[in-house]
Amino acid sequence: MSGAIAELSTQRKFTMVLTGTELDKGVASQIQITVAVQFTVEGKRQFARVEAMSYRDGTLVHRFAGDGQRLWTYDVLKKEYSSIDYGVVPKPIQGMRHRLFQTMNTFGRGPYTLLTRILMDAFGENATNVGNIRNKWVPWQPMAEVNVTGENIVCTSSDPVASQLVYVLEPDPIFGFRLKGLDYYEQVKIAGRWRTRRWQVTIRRDYMPPDTSFGFVAPRGARAVSVSIPKTGG
Repeated sequence: MSGAIAELSTQRKFTMVLTGTELDKGVASQIQITVAVQFTVEGKRQFARVEAMSYRDGTLVHRFAGDGQRLWTYDVLKKEYSSIDYGVVPKPIQGMRHRLFQTMNTFGRGPYTLLTRILMDAFGENATNVGNIRNKWVPWQPMAEVNVTGENIVCTSSDPVASQLVYVLEPDPIFGFRLKGLDYYEQVKIAGRWRTRRWQVTIRRDYMPPDTSFGFVAPRGARAVSVSIPKTGG
């Protein structure tokens, strides 16, 4: 897995797409999240940008926009937005990436956390070299039983819920393997009713959705709310 994460860390433009279904209390929903990531050098400055769009049953419900300086988070249903500065940190690009994706991980919920965990693995505090990734990488479910099946890594857990996460790998001539995507399944009984989640993630390298802007303008009627996160090192 270390080689696959190291390969992803070399990418400067890519998009992660999560699709799937959730069945909760007898109600089925279609889920889709698109996370576009871009790292650029402009003059003497380096920038880390991200745009994440979350849809439920075809309707936009949440958006992240990292414009190179601030990460904006917008709850469409509540019509609330906020922002956190991630562009000013001691280490120019490594610290910026770390703070950007850690902030997303802090405010993301549900399937967002699966995607932000991959971003933290590749660009967070453990991503300084392949050795760190090899020694510190743990699956999304930290108590999972980890097995290798063919080229894939299969993580099975029963705590806190019955779940299985498959890291789908494919051969890479330089790093040995690269991460092609993920498949996730969980089932848990809550108050006598089953909740089932099935998510599939694909990673498209050197691709940006056509409507990606990385910017944010508060919609008419939206309300600004104050947020804060713990300070972290670069």
